[in-house]
Amino acid sequence: MVPAAAGFIVHSMDPKNDVSWDFFERLIALIANYFHPSNTGRWSVTTCSFLVHTIAHFVSRVTNERRAEKAGLSERIFGSKTQSAVAAAEHRLSRDFVNRVVNLLLPLMQQALHSKYGSVSVQAAGAARDLAILSPEIVIEPCLVQAAEGLQSISSPHRTSAALRLLSSLTPVFMDPSFFPNGVDFLPQILMLTLPGIDANDLSKTDATFKFIASAAGRLQSIIASDPGCAVAHFLEDYVFQLLERVFALLESLEAPPKKNRNGHFPSGGGSPVSFFIFSVSMENLLGALPRDLTVTVAQRISKQVRGAAVSNAIKFYALLVRTAAAAAAEAKSGCSANIFIPQLLDLILEKSSDSTDEQYTLTSVGENELVWRIRMLAQASRTCGRMLQFKEKISTVIRLAMDKPSRPIYKAGGRLLRGFLEGLSCTRMKFGPGLGTEEDAVTDGGIYSFQWKEPSKEEWAGAEDFVEYFLKQAEKLCYEGSKGLKEPEVTNDRDVLFRALRMLHAIQRGGRWIFAGAIPDRLKELDRFADAAISMSKQDAKMILKRPVSAGLGGERVESGGREIATKLWSRTYLLVSEIMAMVIATRPDDGALLYRTLEPLELAHEPFRKASPTRQPLHICTAYKSIYTSVVASKRPFGAEGGPGRDMPRFIVKLRVEAHHELRLSIAARGGLTADSLNDTLISQVAGLAINDFPRVRGEARGVLTRAMRFAKPAVRRREIQRIIAVLKESAISVTASSGLASELGDITSPSSTRGVAMQSEDPHKPGEMPSTTTQRLAQSASGAKNGDILYDRMIGAAAVLRSAAAAPIIMRSWDLFISILKALLDAMLSAERADAASAVSYLFSKLASLVRPLSLTPIRVVREDFSATADETYTAPERDEEKRRTMLYDDLNKYLLGVLNRTTESLKKDKEQEQSHGAGSELSKTKEAHWRLQSLVATILYIILREDRPPPASVAEFFIKGMASDVVTLRQISSKAIMFILAVHGRRDGVKRTEDASFDDSPTSWRTAGNLALGAIGEVVCEPQFAKKLVHTLALDHDDSEGGSRRNQMIGNAGGAIAVMNISRNIDGDACWMMAGGRPWPSSWVPRSRDNMNIVRMRLYESFVRVFGRYIFDALAPTLSDLIAKLEAKQEIIISGVKPEDVRVLAAEMLAGICRGLDIYHCEDGVPEEKLQSLAFALLSDMTGRLGNVTGGTLIRLIATSESHTVGCGVWASILEWLLKKKPVVVPMGDGPVAHLQARRLRYLHACVADIDESKGDITSRFVKETLGPLTSEIGFDHQLKTVREEVARCLSLIASIVPKQAEIFFDDKITELFGRMSPGAMTDVAGPDSSSIEDAQKKSRSRQGETLSRFISIVQWGGRTTAFEKYVPKALPALFASFDESDSERISHARMALSFCAQGRFLSSTIREVIVAVEETVNDPRWKVRSSVLAFLQVFSFVSLFRISPNAMQHIRQIVLTLLADSQLEVRQAAAAVFVTMVRDATTEAVEEVRNSRMKVLESTTPKRRGSKREPLDSETVRERHGAVLGLSSMITSNPYSVPQWMPAVLVALSSCVNDPPPISTGVRKLFADFMRTHRDEWSTHKLAFAPDELDIVSEVLVSPSYYA
Repeated sequence: MVPAAAGFIVHSMDPKNDVSWDFFERLIALIANYFHPSNTGRWSVTTCSFLVHTIAHFVSRVTNERRAEKAGLSERIFGSKTQSAVAAAEHRLSRDFVNRVVNLLLPLMQQALHSKYGSVSVQAAGAARDLAILSPEIVIEPCLVQAAEGLQSISSPHRTSAALRLLSSLTPVFMDPSFFPNGVDFLPQILMLTLPGIDANDLSKTDATFKFIASAAGRLQSIIASDPGCAVAHFLEDYVFQLLERVFALLESLEAPPKKNRNGHFPSGGGSPVSFFIFSVSMENLLGALPRDLTVTVAQRISKQVRGAAVSNAIKFYALLVRTAAAAAAEAKSGCSANIFIPQLLDLILEKSSDSTDEQYTLTSVGENELVWRIRMLAQASRTCGRMLQFKEKISTVIRLAMDKPSRPIYKAGGRLLRGFLEGLSCTRMKFGPGLGTEEDAVTDGGIYSFQWKEPSKEEWAGAEDFVEYFLKQAEKLCYEGSKGLKEPEVTNDRDVLFRALRMLHAIQRGGRWIFAGAIPDRLKELDRFADAAISMSKQDAKMILKRPVSAGLGGERVESGGREIATKLWSRTYLLVSEIMAMVIATRPDDGALLYRTLEPLELAHEPFRKASPTRQPLHICTAYKSIYTSVVASKRPFGAEGGPGRDMPRFIVKLRVEAHHELRLSIAARGGLTADSLNDTLISQVAGLAINDFPRVRGEARGVLTRAMRFAKPAVRRREIQRIIAVLKESAISVTASSGLASELGDITSPSSTRGVAMQSEDPHKPGEMPSTTTQRLAQSASGAKNGDILYDRMIGAAAVLRSAAAAPIIMRSWDLFISILKALLDAMLSAERADAASAVSYLFSKLASLVRPLSLTPIRVVREDFSATADETYTAPERDEEKRRTMLYDDLNKYLLGVLNRTTESLKKDKEQEQSHGAGSELSKTKEAHWRLQSLVATILYIILREDRPPPASVAEFFIKGMASDVVTLRQISSKAIMFILAVHGRRDGVKRTEDASFDDSPTSWRTAGNLALGAIGEVVCEPQFAKKLVHTLALDHDDSEGGSRRNQMIGNAGGAIAVMNISRNIDGDACWMMAGGRPWPSSWVPRSRDNMNIVRMRLYESFVRVFGRYIFDALAPTLSDLIAKLEAKQEIIISGVKPEDVRVLAAEMLAGICRGLDIYHCEDGVPEEKLQSLAFALLSDMTGRLGNVTGGTLIRLIATSESHTVGCGVWASILEWLLKKKPVVVPMGDGPVAHLQARRLRYLHACVADIDESKGDITSRFVKETLGPLTSEIGFDHQLKTVREEVARCLSLIASIVPKQAEIFFDDKITELFGRMSPGAMTDVAGPDSSSIEDAQKKSRSRQGETLSRFISIVQWGGRTTAFEKYVPKALPALFASFDESDSERISHARMALSFCAQGRFLSSTIREVIVAVEETVNDPRWKVRSSVLAFLQVFSFVSLFRISPNAMQHIRQIVLTLLADSQLEVRQAAAAVFVTMVRDATTEAVEEVRNSRMKVLESTTPKRRGSKREPLDSETVRERHGAVLGLSSMITSNPYSVPQWMPAVLVALSSCVNDPPPISTGVRKLFADFMRTHRDEWSTHKLAFAPDELDIVSEVLVSPSYYA
């Protein structure tokens, strides 16, 4: 709503229309006080959102218009998907107009920037950037000054954070010469001011500082690259070292980051308090902007720091500094900075060996933490120093020695060094620094700037391959050391050795991914042609490789002859060893969870790009955030109509981050060398699939992630094989759990035999799923005997369910009926056997996932053959496609038979058990026929429900099962069956509707459901149209009557047993789109009159309606006896009508049946008229039996449901007879004691209201009759002043309805009656009574007026709440005096009703003539002698004046202010105080001239009532003078209060005048002291600025009042 309103306001502005500007200016003045930092509340977010969206729309409009002007376009431009609309030249905003708007909005933005809400401050900073785009000369300097003041603020740390946010957001504009040519001149001062922001005691401020540095340094790169000798470059020579010292101090004080939890994530609030990514971007941008000679010095300083420190808590940040500094220095030293870092670190790590071994070196003898630190720093330097081959031998020695250490931190650091060294030799990445080209260069498709890429030389590439070969041999040596001499060496099972080998393989795989990247399938070889940058690339090609970032081979990093073969060989050798280690661990150490988890580590990288929080994807997400900052800036500079989006013109550092991230993502995908080694890849997938159902949760979770991501690229046959295997595991675990828990004997013989582990289920022949496999409980027990325990079985079940639920498996399952049928069978077993909570949840989630995907699983093949994605017609199907359709249909039918067979066989098994028990002399309690377990029935019903298809009806047996299930004793089965039957009937109705439209000979007779083409309907009809079953169905559904407690229990049972069925549950109180789609017809209620709070279940009513709509007279004949019997027993007041159901619930059930039959029974089905007559008599009887308030409401809903029946149903006739039945009873309302009891009169009025509540304009004659026959009695004293409250409530409800539906032929009659009513209730109509009984008569009149006032309040409230104010607004002024008079009451409830009615009236949108009449009515009430009535006017005027602010004329507003000024001098103190509170808002919203007029008039009164002095004493004031003087003080106080955060020009003089009243008698003196206290409280924060508005003598006087006197003075 807020964005839409802001957009409407902005696009309504027109330089030629001063009214739009005046309204906008007044609106901003209204909300200005809500932006002050001290005025923070729940409104702050909304008001700031309005400001931000207003500025955004304004910037978008102005920039589009300016770009159109530059392009020479003056005509109106219509908007499209690719082009924004632009107004014609004469309606475009001029620069003067834009500056006016910017000057108006800038103060609000500056105040919002210091809000206590962080989100508001962030949005305000973005708004400042957008305003600066439009008018940089107005916005930038004040914002920079504000930021400088905030950075220098010591006592207000929140201002410092706000200043940093402002600078970060403003940088794209003030450092852009096209916007602000002198912006760079401000940068040195700003950078120095932000240095204290790097504070270890305030890490949020530190983070904001790094964000600013990142943004500013990104711009500095292009500035210094174009002019290396500029002043900023010289400034950076000193600044960068000061920054480094602060960074070192910050990193020294960082606390140790918390350890990850068992799921591999930081705990809530954990992780580094300083964003590592922002820190990395800021350092990289800053070092990239430095002059090249300076980068060498900086690298030497960092090298010195890391050699002398070992800060393990900040090792990640120091590693970043080393890596970045080494890359920057390498660019300055011709591609190599190794001499700065490598020799020194190697000397600290290695020392000459003193032992008599073959080793020349050994690791230095230092502490473990320090050694790890040095090795990791060496690893980071190796990644970017360049030309590392010269240190190959020593680094190889360090790696080998570290990997031989038993200490995990040391050999882990050795693995990082191996990875870093391989990256340094073989990686292809962008060169450090700004690159070539400028940001103004033309943008071409597929590339943005001319970035240079660092590509490895042939020597480096060969060295990297040798390095991989060497350490692969080392890993193999570790693994096979104990099996030398054997014909087939075996991998060792030594735990420590395997850990080191896996770490080495992981490092080889991570660091050598550029080498492995060449192992890709042949279909990508054609991408090699793009190695030549001159060859253009289509968008399809670009999508295939994600980006066009490199000039090296995109199909593999090594493109020369043999590159792919080498890559494939190395990949196969690496992963073959991984596979053998995994096989050994699974076979010999299946209980070692940590080792199993580590075996997955080398497989991790290949699928890392698909992780939600992967390091590769993080830069992409953050680049998107950076793009949002620059979007408006870039868009304003692009040519009008330029192709593409603003992303093409983003600053270089953003593009570089994004392209590098895409390159890494593409590289990681290409590193999946298994695409060219099918057998090994399949073996790995199979092994990972086994671990995905492991007993250890962490192993299971990690393996599942690897498996599901690997299956995205696996061949279809492999994917299908693994899915079948997991389904077999799910089924096997379910069968074993069932047998081991003893549940099989309870559920019966329902499961199919388990398959061999790891082999797809062969017992489930998809072509014969209806044949029940032979198995016994004994076989289940044998199956479970081999299991370790129930927990392991449950873990396997959880793992299998999680894999099948993944995005890589579930969509594939739902494309194949074979897989779908297999998993449904396995799920049936699993959901029945899962007793443990986590296993039940996992299986339920899987079922929910499949249920949400089941609808697209079609029986007919879908073909998309053209570019517009239009499918071919059914008759064009080929013979194979028709055969496939037949096969799917057969599978679908067989699945239904299988599911029903499960129930039938279970029931037969239980019958045999019962016969055996009877043969052994079982008692009568066992003589009942047993059925399948309730969970089994519910789950089978759920599966049958979700596989119902829209394109063909279900088998008759399924339909019969559902209809009989509706009368089952199982609650969940009844609920699911009801939904299924409604679905079948609704689909049948839509299908027949189509046939009726297309086929003129369509059979629409009452017996059409018995024809051969409707077997499902025939099965349902044969059962439900049987009277005995219909009676049982009604009685059974009555048990499901939802009270608040029982309904929640049933819904919980449905959720536990039916899984996804819970989310399909339709509310009993809302007839929304879901029920409308299921049952057909219009949503109910369709009128503006809301539904009352009755107990009727609309879904159940729709069910009866659907039955009758389809089966017509047959179902009516079956249901009518039951309905008649229920109503007869209700009339007879029987205590027990249906066992277990309360009589009031039976009454509601009868109402649902009656409404459904009336709405569904077609007149064509009952030409003899018998059903309609029967239904009329039943309706009269049931409506007459409704009692109590809830009964009246339920009866009214029943009538409304019948009244909204379609014209071809019997409901229309029943409704007409009910209306006639109600109207023929005269009179409509009778006094108390002369007619029926209260609830009967209220019931009749409620029924009359319901009859016409939903009537449409086509029935104007009926509406006219209703108005003429009821309006007179309702507005008479008998009706309007009825002594019974319930009757008066219904009178008000009926009158409000009449006021909304008055037809033209009854308008005069309505006007006369309403005018008569308001005239009778006017205060002047009450006459004084004289005589001996005058007191009692007066009391009776007061009570009568009180009752009528309550009725009037209810009447007006309902009319105004319904939004029907246009037709009724002329009566509002006539009703106001009576509503005001209602406040002279002692009954708080009636006062509350009057207050609500006045509130609704005040919010009405009235015409000018009505506004004048309202003011006249208010002015008359001001003279009322009762002070409570006078006081009631004030709250009304406060709301009324604000709502009408933009429509009311100046004279009318002045009239309203004069009324309030009059009440400021009222004789009652409470009235004066209330008037002062209301006057605050009126003064705030008034014009400058009006404020000055009020000030002068109040000052004159204050001066005229000043006490006279006689010597040193003041003469006392009389009461009348005190009242006038108090009114003047209150008026001036309201003016002061209306400006809580500013000091207008008139305020000092007013404060001085009010200071003279401090010693006046109360309540003047107390009010003045409170005013000055509040003034100081709201102005204290900025008092140093505010006091400048006072003259010296004024400031002395005011300060004397503001400062409390000292006790010792």
